[in-house]
Amino acid sequence: MSQQLTEKIGDLLTEEGLLSPEQLAKSIAIQKQQDSSPPIGKLCVSLGFVTPRDLEKVLVKHRR
Repeated sequence: MSQQLTEKIGDLLTEEGLLSPEQLAKSIAIQKQQDSSPPIGKLCVSLGFVTPRDLEKVLVKHRR
């Protein structure tokens, strides 16, 4: 997944009030450290920052 798309999804989660800027920064840092990292949305779910349902709602709302 491209860095631009990663930041976009993270920004959407932040704009929706589901993810804090600090949580987004931490998620991106973790993603960069991993060789085969999951998409940022899935990573935020696995870290417990957002629920799977919240992620799905944002993706559907913004048609991603």
